Amino acid sequence: MKRKVIKLLGLFLGAITLFGGGFYFGVFSAEYLYVGDITKELPLDMRENALDLNPWYENAVGCRLGSYSVYAPDDLNAEDILITGNNRVVLIDSMSVSVANERKGSGVLVSDSNSDGGLSYISYSTFNENGERDGEVSDWNRDGQPDFRFNTHGVIEFWVERQWYEAKTEDKKSGVLVDGKWKEVERSDGGGYRFKNSLGQ
Repeated sequence: MKRKVIKLLGLFLGAITLFGGGFYFGVFSAEYLYVGDITKELPLDMRENALDLNPWYENAVGCRLGSYSVYAPDDLNAEDILITGNNRVVLIDSMSVSVANERKGSGVLVSDSNSDGGLSYISYSTFNENGERDGEVSDWNRDGQPDFRFNTHGVIEFWVERQWYEAKTEDKKSGVLVDGKWKEVERSDGGGYRFKNSLGQ
């Protein structure tokens, strides 16, 4: 589950930071399909990140529809699609839909993270009082209470037993700092996290 969540966040942030600026559109219309690498004009590090998230970008098919460019894998059975235009990016795959606004650097993602047919997961950008993006929050079970958040200063926090704690990983284990001491946490069935084996003690 943790790896799946990381992938979801990667897709979400990738939509915001990568998709908006630098894709190679070329000159084509609905009558003339584009086939090729839509990342070739990106800086090397951004291109590697984009292809790591979605390898099919290197061999995509696409066309121009109105003011939007639409891309998909060169595979009739593919479930992925990328739509760009008007400072917006929409990415759809087999389990999620993300929408990003390039101008604001913000977005929202919903996903069937449990593979049960329902959109149980949501992640979205947050803004400060000046209308500037200041972070992202994620709600694992869409109950209205965010379970994970981080800000633009790099601080990551988990919602653990009805309280926010700063996240810290030790020996590849998820945990938080409580009064300066590290405690391991695990996902709670009811949403959020709980202290592992200690019940918060």
